[in-house]
Order: sequence, then C-alpha cells, then structure tokens
Amino acid sequence: MKLKPVNLKTLATTISAVSLLAGCGDDDINPGNLELPASYEFESLTDTSSGTSVEHAEATTRLVLIKELEYLIGSDYLQAVGQNLGPEAAEALLYRIYEGGTKALTDNVSTSNLYDVYDPNDLESQGSTPIKGMEFDIPLKQTTFQDLHQGINLKEVMPGISYELHYKESLSDELIEQGAVAGPQFIGLATGIVADENNRPNVLIEKWFTAIARLAADEDDTTRYLETNFNYKSLVTEFLLQSIAGPQVTNHHLATSALSMDNQNADPEHPNYTPLQHQWDLAWGYYGANIATIGSIDARTVNFMDLNSDNLLDVFKEVNFDFMLHSSDRDDKSPFSTSTFADTFLTHYASGRVLIDMEYLGEVFHNDWSISNNAESLNRAWVELASATAIHYANSMLLELLYFTSEDEKYNADKYVDAWAKLKATTMALQFYPNNKLDKTEFSELQQLVGNKVIFEDTPTKMNNYIVDLFEVLEILATPYEFNKTDYENW
Repeated sequence: MKLKPVNLKTLATTISAVSLLAGCGDDDINPGNLELPASYEFESLTDTSSGTSVEHAEATTRLVLIKELEYLIGSDYLQAVGQNLGPEAAEALLYRIYEGGTKALTDNVSTSNLYDVYDPNDLESQGSTPIKGMEFDIPLKQTTFQDLHQGINLKEVMPGISYELHYKESLSDELIEQGAVAGPQFIGLATGIVADENNRPNVLIEKWFTAIARLAADEDDTTRYLETNFNYKSLVTEFLLQSIAGPQVTNHHLATSALSMDNQNADPEHPNYTPLQHQWDLAWGYYGANIATIGSIDARTVNFMDLNSDNLLDVFKEVNFDFMLHSSDRDDKSPFSTSTFADTFLTHYASGRVLIDMEYLGEVFHNDWSISNNAESLNRAWVELASATAIHYANSMLLELLYFTSEDEKYNADKYVDAWAKLKATTMALQFYPNNKLDKTEFSELQQLVGNKVIFEDTPTKMNNYIVDLFEVLEILATPYEFNKTDYENW
C-alpha cells in the first residue's frame, strides 16, 4: 500500500460526525463531517516543490533515544563496560544518550559509536551509534543516529529545565505577609538537597544512573538493573517517556502560545511549513503513531506496518511507539467500547491539522469547530491517557498481589516489581501536566499510597494493607476524569 501526501482539495476519506466517548465522557470528535485524510501526510502549501509539510523528527528522535537507553541498560554490553572499565565508564555511556544525544560536540551518539567503547573482539564499527533499541522483523530504514534529527538530547526537555514545575511550595501566613513568593515543588521520590527545586526530576535520573552503573560493575550479572526490589531500568525509561512526551505537548506544542504562532508565512528556516504547522506536527510526533492509523484500525494495534512494501521501516512514518499502543490497549480492554483514546487522539490530530491548512488557504469550515478546540481535546486526552496508564500498572500489581496472597503459582515477582516502578514513574509524571486535575494535597496522598518502595513479600498484613492502598490509588486516578468503572477495572 503506497500512501501519498494529502492535498486538501482532493481529500478522499470522510470520517462521519459521531459522538464518541473519550476517556471521561461524551466528546463530539468531528462535528460537521469534516473531511479527513486516510493518513497523516499533508502536502506543503508554502513550497509546493518540497513535497510534504509534515516534519516531527525532533520528537521521534527523542522517543528513539529513550528506546536506546532502555536497550543499553539491559544489555550485556553495559555489564561488560562496568566490569572491565569501571562504573564511571558505564555511567558515561548512559549520559551519552541522555545528555549527549545528537547534540553534544563530543561523545554524542551521532558522531561516535557508544558500543565501540569496549570492543575487545572488534565487532563494532567506528562512526555513528547504530540503533539497537528498536528491533523488528523488518530492518529500519534509519540504521544509525546520524539518520535521525541532529542537535537535541533528552535532558533539555526535562520538566523543571524546559519549563517550571507546576506545584508550588506551601508558605506560612507570616511569610506570605512578608511578601514571599512560593517557589516550585517536586513531589515524589526523594533526591536529597538540591540548589534548585526545578532540577529534582533531572537529579532523579542522575541518581538512578549512578545506581545502574554501580550494579553493572559489581560482577554479578544477575543484578543488572535490579536492587532491593527497585527496577532501575523501568524507573528511568518510564519516567523519561511519561515526563517528556505528553508534558512537552501540553506545556509547549499545543499550548496557547504555540497556537498563536504564524500560520500565514513559511518558517524562516524551513520553507515547506508554517511555524504553526510545525508545532502541531511535533505534538503528533510525540504521540508516535504510524501515519496510516488515521484511516486504518488495523494499523493501530501493531508495532509496525511496512506501508510502501520496501522491506524497510521508516521510524518517522511506519512505527507505533508507546502512546499509540497504550491508547489501543486501553480501548481494547474496555468491555463495552466506552474507552476510545485512539479515536480521540487520531481524529483530533488529523482534524486540527486539516483546519490549520484550511486557515492558511483562507477557508472556513465550521464556526464552532476550531484549531483550539482540537488542541484542548488533545491536551485533555494526554493527561487522561497518562492517568489511565497508571491505572493499568496499578491493576498489574493488584493481579500479582492476588496471586501472591492466594499462593498461586502464577505469581511473578519480577512483573510485580516492574509494575511498581512504572506506576511510580507514571504517577510522578502527572504533576508535569498543566491540566492535571489533582491538587497538591491529592497528589501528595497519591504518592504516599503508591509508596517510595515496593512492598515486597512482606507479612500478610502489610501485603493486604497495600492492596487496600492500591484500590485507593485507582479511585484517586479515576475520579477526576470520570473514567467508567468497568473500563478502569479492566485496564
């Protein structure tokens, strides 16, 4: 199947106006029968010779960097580096992805191969780092990080660095009377004393990197990234994923300031799109859906689709990353199909982009259906999906606890520990959404209930108490968004 860029005047696929249920209630996804493309491809209106106007390589590259970090943490290679070159060398490799990325002048993954640092058998080549964190049945079209977007890393878009944290510290009446201004506050796992509260999310990553490097160097291959029931690989990768993608979209790319960007002229440095088109496409890139998911339900539940049958996978067009798959999974587990995250995301992304192009052309579609309407719905869907995904991890823990307390052989301690790490990481990341509905007191209670470490094979009383706490976690996450109980019990 070969998909061509869509010209607004020849749109072929119409998604009828329907009232669907988003995460928390009725949402007129596409009123007025707006014609939508079958795929997320749009011809350039500002430079007709350049082909497509869609460009979100920056966002996609960050998703690939997180995948590569996940691969590296779990690899035999990191163990070999730690045991032969020491923990400092192992930790430096983690920073090469997180802080170097494709940006640093030296030790970045574009200009040097991080897998060639310790290569006694000379199996690796010099040059750019090969992409090993994304392995499918079909090889990638982009084989190294030189093939991805240049000049970016993960650290620069961390909450507290890219924007100020949203929760504010509590001040006494006396301080308020003296004119004191409340500063930002991070709520979650402790990081010790920091000079700048905004830096706590970054310090957490640094703290976990140190632990991973120490475990890599301890000459015990069974520990790897596991220590006293902490799964550092899951903590790092889930925290980065949940803290970067959705929060970048809601704080920047679909924020009011972004929606007011120029949509009448080409970007000064990129003639094939307007600044507004680019912001919208970056938001799409962080969602990480292959381009065919707009018009194909089958394309939404698979890891990849070779859309042009060239036996190569384009990471920018033919791969589904985590959030597309999370959406489909939540929807698939909705007994009465009342959860429609995928439809909500895909329809609003497509319709918003169509309206942006129509605005450039001076065309008006529907007085009550605007670009900002779609952005608002997407921002709401992002925080709801994060909450629903946290519920999924809490449910995974409850299932393992059920097995454990009933002495069922199905109990899997590794799955239990992994689910806690992802639950903790995802719930902490909720505070980075500007539209998070939990106030500071509610959020603090949520973090206390999840805990600062997993309750693991302790006394029956403690385990049963933790089950009660996790059910409270479900209620705190579900209530603000009015999730259907039948849905979230099955997520």
